Amino acid sequence: RGYYGPMDIGSFPPGPWQGYLVIGLMALIFLAWLYLIFCRILISQIKRFFLHRMAQESGDLITGHIIESETPGKGSPPNTGAGLHRPVPMQIKVEFPNFAGTMIQQQFQFTDTRPEQGRFGKGRSIQLRLLGRTGGARNVVLATGRVSVSWKFWLVYLMGLALYLGLWAYSANRVWVEHSRSVDAILLAASKVDVMGMLVGLGIGGGITGFVLSTFFKAFKRNGQDRLRWHGLKATASIEKVERTGVTVNDQPQIAFHYRFRASDGQLYSGQSREIVDLLDIGKLDEIKEKEILYLPEDPHQSLFLEQATAGRSGLVLILKGVLYFVALIFSIVLAGTVFGQLL
Repeated sequence: RGYYGPMDIGSFPPGPWQGYLVIGLMALIFLAWLYLIFCRILISQIKRFFLHRMAQESGDLITGHIIESETPGKGSPPNTGAGLHRPVPMQIKVEFPNFAGTMIQQQFQFTDTRPEQGRFGKGRSIQLRLLGRTGGARNVVLATGRVSVSWKFWLVYLMGLALYLGLWAYSANRVWVEHSRSVDAILLAASKVDVMGMLVGLGIGGGITGFVLSTFFKAFKRNGQDRLRWHGLKATASIEKVERTGVTVNDQPQIAFHYRFRASDGQLYSGQSREIVDLLDIGKLDEIKEKEILYLPEDPHQSLFLEQATAGRSGLVLILKGVLYFVALIFSIVLAGTVFGQLL
């Protein structure tokens, strides 16, 4: 393609490969966020529908007991009566046995289409469908429930998708028109965009951010939590040692509990669980002598405190993932804005 201008000592003249690099980076940003924001939501909704259908058709029927029941944002469920027929949003927590017979809990959110029947009050029994007997996380659904489409959700989803695609289409069209609808002219202009220095700077910042977040991810990761939740046996463990991990959240230290327990095979095994402890409770840790745990009967080396194994996903891990996505979004906006700003 030739030589486009004077070359400084130690530098390379802009060429088509630099243009392809810039265009490729923009395409990567476009596709990455299209998948993360929109495609993943669509895939998760489709998967949810088919998993629910499979659970209803072939899942194991079990009986659970409602231990909490409320209407989100309103506290306890409204009083039932003959005149109450409008659908009511419900949130219940159900206790039921896992595949090993250990009682675990799970929260369900749904819309009760017949609230006048009072089917989901605290203390009532409820039928569930449990899908699968191997692997990690399982699908558990209400035996009488069904998946419905929320037109409000899909309206917002389609509006967001249209806005995202429209913004990129508008920007690409501006670049196309600005450079006389010539691919060669666009590549030439893109090759002159100085993205290497910016990529190095963003890469250093991203690397530091990634290292810090990965450290926290490791600190709060619960190895084998899903499998323990669905296949774990309960045992009482003796606390042998308590120590700080060096990680703090809002000035509250994370504590590692080292324990030993006897499994169903009669052997003693060791384990460790980590918890965030309030500073006011630090002095009481020596009083903790025993705690209930869940362990895998086929691999007792995998174990966790009962409350950790049966809890949902760690809120801190979800927050850290949100921070990671936010940082990546800022980097993407800076990079895309710089490129489009120099091409227009």
